[in-house]
Amino acid sequence: MRILQLCHKIPYPCRDGSALAMHQITESFLKLGWKVKVLALETPKQRRDSFEIPEAYCLNTSFESHFVNTDIKPLDALIALISGNSYNVQRFYDPKLAQRLKDILLAEQFDAIHLEGLYLMPYCETIRKYSSAKLVMRAHNLEHQIWERLSETEPCIGKKLYFRHLAQALKRYEVQVMVQCDGLLAITSQISDFFRHQGFAGLVDTLPVAAIAESTPNIASFANRVVFHIGAMDWKPNQEGIQWFLTKVWPIVMQQDSTIRLHLAGRNIMSWSDKLKAENLTIDGEVPDAAAYAAGKPVMVVPLLSGSGMRVKIIEGLAWGKTIVTTSVGAEGTGCEHNKHLFACDSPQEMANRIVACFQDTEYSISVANHGHAFVMQNYQAEALTLVLGNFYKKLLMHSM
Repeated sequence: MRILQLCHKIPYPCRDGSALAMHQITESFLKLGWKVKVLALETPKQRRDSFEIPEAYCLNTSFESHFVNTDIKPLDALIALISGNSYNVQRFYDPKLAQRLKDILLAEQFDAIHLEGLYLMPYCETIRKYSSAKLVMRAHNLEHQIWERLSETEPCIGKKLYFRHLAQALKRYEVQVMVQCDGLLAITSQISDFFRHQGFAGLVDTLPVAAIAESTPNIASFANRVVFHIGAMDWKPNQEGIQWFLTKVWPIVMQQDSTIRLHLAGRNIMSWSDKLKAENLTIDGEVPDAAAYAAGKPVMVVPLLSGSGMRVKIIEGLAWGKTIVTTSVGAEGTGCEHNKHLFACDSPQEMANRIVACFQDTEYSISVANHGHAFVMQNYQAEALTLVLGNFYKKLLMHSM
């Protein structure tokens, strides 16, 4: 089978959860013995010259990347606001990339074209015009839901109204554009259900992100009284969540136990260092190896108030044997149960109490970490998910025979 995989950012090396999700799809295609070509967007946040892309990866995937300027332009945003269109989506369309896509489709035959996310759907017109391949979208999030939730927590009335407009425009686009697809691979069952309920008639399946986990969890010592968070600070829900955590949650933790320390890491976090001030806080910047960074730190916090889809870092944290303290939004889509696989706390007081309790009742904390690790081992194994992907595409192509 021949697949063209179109990615909204450079997927490898993996610097965040969405990149990991895309790269795992590429790896699965290759494990199935299929031929895959990866065509990726470069954006101002992620230029190709900032990556050390292995030559073997480029050869195995016939890798290409093309720059698209996704920076926000106020005039274009205003025009989209007046017209009711989705500016979030418009920013990812570039005529030069559409021309390159046309050239590829005229030069090569593909059985299927796999689009990584909603923001690549503007290229459907080019794909449909120059290819008869099956068209599949991988839904990483319900994009409108992110902005709906951001609008709910935004105190500024102007921003609140604008975020609400973005959410409404995105929801209309999500529903309307899916008729162009033959299939949908959703990262969570909630996303699958949304599109089914909206009337999508194509083939639908759920394909989460796989976890790379040792058979025995590596539980860090709770004598090391460290709480940590790792996440990209160029993603608005992470910015919102960390600011909420530092201003609302962490002061309560410090009142109850000032021996606990907090470490923050992630892409672009140093540009936020002036805004991230708190007692017992260390900002470690962007780290090359997330698993190595997490080693020795027993408690991982994911204070997410908005967002959608699945938090890949939670799956990774469970695989690393961490005790996870998050919110119900953070736990959403993972299938994890509160107090069994992780802790989901939505109020500042509840989250602060739980963090302190993690170091007081270490036996219970370790038990939850072990259950979380076992859950990941049972439900997020790469081999099983590769079979799901293979069966989905085989079934999709059988429908056209």
